[in-house]
Amino acid sequence: MAKNGIVSGLQICYYDGERIENEPENCIHVPFNSIVDYFIKTKNRFPSLINSDNTNLSTTELSELQDEFKKSMNKVQNILDNKIINIKKEIQKLKPNFNDEKLRIFAYGCRETVLIKHLVKNILIAADELGYETYLHTQDNDMESCNEVFYLKALRDFNPHITINVNHLNNDFISDEVFNFIWFQDYMPLLRKESPPIHLRDRDLIYHLTNDLKEIIFNKGIYSEFQSFCMNEKIYKPRPEILKEKKIVFIGSSYKDRINDIKLDPDFQLVFNEAKDIFEKKSCLTNLTHPKSDLLFLMQKYSKSLDYVNGINAYLIRDYCVEKLCSINTNYEIEIYGWGWNENKKIQPYYKGIVENGESISKIYNSATYGFCPGSYILMQRTLECAFSETVPLVLDVREDKQEEYNNKIEESLEFFHIGDLENILNSDSEVKKTFAYIKEQYSYKKIINNFMASVNRVINEK
Repeated sequence: MAKNGIVSGLQICYYDGERIENEPENCIHVPFNSIVDYFIKTKNRFPSLINSDNTNLSTTELSELQDEFKKSMNKVQNILDNKIINIKKEIQKLKPNFNDEKLRIFAYGCRETVLIKHLVKNILIAADELGYETYLHTQDNDMESCNEVFYLKALRDFNPHITINVNHLNNDFISDEVFNFIWFQDYMPLLRKESPPIHLRDRDLIYHLTNDLKEIIFNKGIYSEFQSFCMNEKIYKPRPEILKEKKIVFIGSSYKDRINDIKLDPDFQLVFNEAKDIFEKKSCLTNLTHPKSDLLFLMQKYSKSLDYVNGINAYLIRDYCVEKLCSINTNYEIEIYGWGWNENKKIQPYYKGIVENGESISKIYNSATYGFCPGSYILMQRTLECAFSETVPLVLDVREDKQEEYNNKIEESLEFFHIGDLENILNSDSEVKKTFAYIKEQYSYKKIINNFMASVNRVINEK
């Protein structure tokens, strides 16, 4: 009958007519007259088109069928919209009791935002180990959507004292009693200068990942606190049984898509070349809030948008650095993992495929001397994954960009590189030896929870 066009999950084919015996799980029988009843109850993604192949439908019949289908799906959406309004009203009335034996912490992680999902999952694991009751709402499989109705139902039924949101506020329907920790890790549309004002409740507590985000949030009239990435020390850990080889590994996706559209611009090569020249001198393009912003310089010189120059910056930080690694002469074995590298001819000889988040990544780092960590700031997730696995993070030296706050003692665990020095570092006879105790102590997920709960207790005790 219809198929879903979203390619990020298992494709679903809904069909009418006689039921197929032993149908695959993603082949779902929905009689046409049951469309409304089915789609107001399912978590599955909605169909995006009707496929009439192998039918005898005339053009007129197909047009009528499509009209009826559209009417049915509009009815579904209207019903769901009303449900959302009603559930939000119920949530608004909830009054969690802070004298409960265990405080309840709720977080949401959508399957499509893989890193955020794993991040909030690990925060809740740490909270659970510290004695809190936790609930992570996410999809059960890759056929399901980020369904707002089921998300709101789960939130209502759990009645949390605390919610944790990454890159989103989700504060317009929770009661004034609930603490809402909001952690911005990316430059989201709601943070843009031209976006509407942000309205916060008294118990909305805002955090930023980098200093440019701090400045951007401040320009929206909001105070925020710094919070870096953290690690789950039970997953990312040393494994003495795994032999450490003379090897450097990179794990992460290609950012080639960041420049796909702008490459069509006649000025692209000119802007790219100048950005590359700056990058090779500094190992970074200084951010928009920096007193001597390279991004702003490029925007003004070439009359380009922030998205345009950010796309080039992302490509230089990721793809250009990985290509540079794969082009140097070194006795280190090089391994590249992640999405998007298999078609890059410079990288193909070193490409090892895609790896799942978690223990598999840590074990790869366990087997290497270095983890290659090019990024726009230092304490990225990959940097911490390396350090907690007790493999030396070889980190792009972007300290000039002044993007984050940390104790300089952290640098005892890191090795920095500039693009021009990479070959010398990987041909040095010096022993590669770092200590990791301090960085592991400072960046565990339990520390995040303890920081959050200190804020909760401070407010509760002031009442």
